[in-house]
Amino acid sequence: EAVLVDFGIALLDGQSDTLKRYGTAGYMAPEQTRGGDVDGSADIYAFGKMIAELWARDGSAGTMPKPLAKLVAQMLAVDPNERPSADAVKAALAAAMQV
Repeated sequence: EAVLVDFGIALLDGQSDTLKRYGTAGYMAPEQTRGGDVDGSADIYAFGKMIAELWARDGSAGTMPKPLAKLVAQMLAVDPNERPSADAVKAALAAAMQV
């Protein structure tokens, strides 16, 4: 059983703070690195990076099963509006586990 724990700096929704620019560089969503508005889709991006990294040490999705690779690609979309919701990610991961 895996447990995902976030030791990052949390901000309340709508909170304007320079801390939103802090994070682990390799896992920060593009909008976060640019200092733009950050919401839960940045967490989806970081989770996608972690899945890719766990699956393939170089972070590529090349060796993943196609459904998982498709999901990770969506999670890593540059445009945060194109990333799936947390519920969609959960459902897709559950479906992938059934295969």
